[in-house]
Amino acid sequence: MPQFRILHIGDNIKYNHDVYARFSSEFEIIQPSAEEREREEFMRALKERRWGDFHAIFRPFWNTGGEMGRWDRELIPLLPKSVKIMASAGAGYDWADVDVFAEHGMSSFVYFLFGFLLAFSGNGCTPVKAEECTVIGDTVILWGKKTNPQVWGKQTDRQTDRKDSQLIMNEITGIIYCNGAAASSESVADMTIFLILSVFRNLAWSHQAAHSANPQAFADAHKNSPLTARNPRNHVLGIIGLGQIGYMIAQKAHAAFGMKIAYHDLFRKSPEQESRVGATYYKDLESLLADADCVVVATPFAGKTLLTLERFRQFKKGARFINIARGSLVDEEALVQVLDEGHLAAAGLDVHANEPYVHPRLVKHPRVMAMSHNAGGTVDTHIGFERLAMENIEGFLLKGKALTPVNAHLLKSKSSL
Repeated sequence: MPQFRILHIGDNIKYNHDVYARFSSEFEIIQPSAEEREREEFMRALKERRWGDFHAIFRPFWNTGGEMGRWDRELIPLLPKSVKIMASAGAGYDWADVDVFAEHGMSSFVYFLFGFLLAFSGNGCTPVKAEECTVIGDTVILWGKKTNPQVWGKQTDRQTDRKDSQLIMNEITGIIYCNGAAASSESVADMTIFLILSVFRNLAWSHQAAHSANPQAFADAHKNSPLTARNPRNHVLGIIGLGQIGYMIAQKAHAAFGMKIAYHDLFRKSPEQESRVGATYYKDLESLLADADCVVVATPFAGKTLLTLERFRQFKKGARFINIARGSLVDEEALVQVLDEGHLAAAGLDVHANEPYVHPRLVKHPRVMAMSHNAGGTVDTHIGFERLAMENIEGFLLKGKALTPVNAHLLKSKSSL
């Protein structure tokens, strides 16, 4: 009898049937009906413990499994205390309050011996190389020399030396939330490359003119759009958020176009990672905006608008702008204003603030390439979403290692260090 029970929300697996066969042999799967996934009925089921205790929530497909609406302070506290992890398709997670997830759930124990993760939640011993286990809860392990690993607890900020035989125990409380960004990185980065080319070569202008079937519009675009078009090579690409997607954008833009990479992020990449893409780190966002010829937003929505009129005024005059993150990060009225003023040369938008509606002035603007939130939309991405969600749950419940946690830094930690 499987030890862990998984709540599978949404459609059945479509692609990774071999992985799901293994997954379903390891765990007991509970799958609510479409009617049970509607918010009112879903909450009723949780209140009455219809599915009993379960240990993980599994959403492998983005188009379904979200019928219950936002995961918030109304919904999350209804989950049984046994829940340890939610793994979902999708790169963005602004529909889930990951900080609230971190406040709920039962305590779990993670045991470290130098070089190995030994056991999780007291469920036997499953050795895993420690270099694969960078962050668990609020404990970060930076392995140095063989006899001198450095152990940092983010909350206590303590450093200590441990011998090879020293056992390190960390208790975490909360529900890990894992997204599917790693599965969509390639697709999103490819679309971003298209948008970079679009804003440098005035492709929106040319596209609209050709589709208008108006000979005068065609002739105008043919004659005049090249007068402001540029090649991307040797221009500075400023990336806000150099996570998995941001870094892949940097790799492709640097390799394909010879662009100079600049980035702003809360966490700086290693010198080796920076060197591979020729990246320069900017601690100050204002300085990045002033230097970049094209700015790409690739950061999660953190609850407030990032690109305001004041911020757009900080851009280099004639710069280009691309948003493949979240529409809510951008003040769209301000974007229209700086485009009309000529302060920005062009914009490429995969996402919009009021989806499925697109700002009426942006959608008609000759210097805006607008998409329908399709950057990650490929079969390859869906295959990856399925697999990654299953592997996140397997990794965490069986080995204590979630692959793509987004709220590990928020989990409550009680270290024995």
